[in-house]
Amino acid sequence: MEVKDEYVEKEVTDVNDLQVLSDGVIGSHEALKRLASLERAKILVISDTHRNRDCCLKVIIEHGGVCDALFHLGDGVQDILYCVQVAFSDISVQKKLPPVIFIVEGNLDPHNCSIFRQNQASEMQRPEALSINFLGFLFVRVCKVSMMLTHGHLTNVKETFAETASFAKVRGCNFCFFGHLHQFCDKSVEGVRMINPGCLMRVPKQDDNKGFALFEINSLGTFSLKHIKYDN
Repeated sequence: MEVKDEYVEKEVTDVNDLQVLSDGVIGSHEALKRLASLERAKILVISDTHRNRDCCLKVIIEHGGVCDALFHLGDGVQDILYCVQVAFSDISVQKKLPPVIFIVEGNLDPHNCSIFRQNQASEMQRPEALSINFLGFLFVRVCKVSMMLTHGHLTNVKETFAETASFAKVRGCNFCFFGHLHQFCDKSVEGVRMINPGCLMRVPKQDDNKGFALFEINSLGTFSLKHIKYDN
C-alpha cells in the first residue's frame, strides 16, 4: 500500500537553528524529535554523489522543500555539506533544505569535515566552524519506525545482503537504507526492507540506476518508495 496524502512545502529551515546534533546528524533538536513522532513523513534519499555536488544541490532544490528529512548514504559526504554551506547564505536554498539531515560515511569519505556559518548579525566576525564526524552506521526513528542507515562496505553488501540485514534486524530496525552498489534496490531480506536509492555520480545517461529516491512512511509502517531517474 502507498502513502497517498499530498505533501505541502515545509516551513523554511532556519539555518541559525542548524546544529551538529551528533555524529552524522545535522538539524535542530526540535526537528529531530518531531521526525520520530510524526504520523507521516517524506524522506529524500541520496547516495554515492562522488563530488557531483551541483547535482546534489539541484536535487535538494527540486525535491527537498516537501521533505521532513534527508538521508545521504555515503561516498560524497562533502557534497551534502556543500549544500548546507550554500544554504547559510542563500535563502532560496534554505527554503528547500529538509530540517534534519543524516549522513553516513562511505569507503571513500573522510572521517571528519567542517563547514562555516557566518554570523548574520555581524559580517565582521569570523565565521563559526561546525565540525562533524561521520560513522559507518546511524540508527534513526521516523514516525515511530526504526531504520538503519549505512553505506554497505562494512557489511560486505556487494557480496550478500544477509549480513547487512541481520545487523539491522538484531538492532530492531524494520528498514535499512544503504549505498555502495550504485544500483537501485528495494527488497525484503530476513524481514528487513533493504533500500538503495541508486547513485548521483556522473554515469552514462542510459544507466537506469542513476538517480535518487523519495520514501514516504506513516506510523503504521505503511510506506511507498519512488526511484527518480536523474540526468544532469
